[in-house]
Amino acid sequence: MSITVDIEELPAVLGELDRAAFVCTAGRTGGPKVVHALLDVSAVGLTATVGRGTVANVGDGAAVTLVIPGSTPHEMSLLIDADAEPDGDTGLVLHPSAAVWHRSAHGAEQ
Repeated sequence: MSITVDIEELPAVLGELDRAAFVCTAGRTGGPKVVHALLDVSAVGLTATVGRGTVANVGDGAAVTLVIPGSTPHEMSLLIDADAEPDGDTGLVLHPSAAVWHRSAHGAEQ
């Protein structure tokens, strides 16, 4: 089960959550890369400090998925699809295009 989050409401939603997110990218050869980063809401969108490998995966622009897990096993996680662009050697600017609350696998057990 998932519940759509209006992109306009995303800054307020993020303000109520832990800023730590998993940033998921794919390399030029298609291999996945997942890093953990802190998100910041800024005037340009979301920003995150990541490693050089993640920035290289983004290149001149790529889609990324952000995963902010629920704080307990039964809480929903926030999934955000975004277009990304490098910001220096280890930064990303993320422009969200879609977001959903997604049910926990633990919640499905009930």
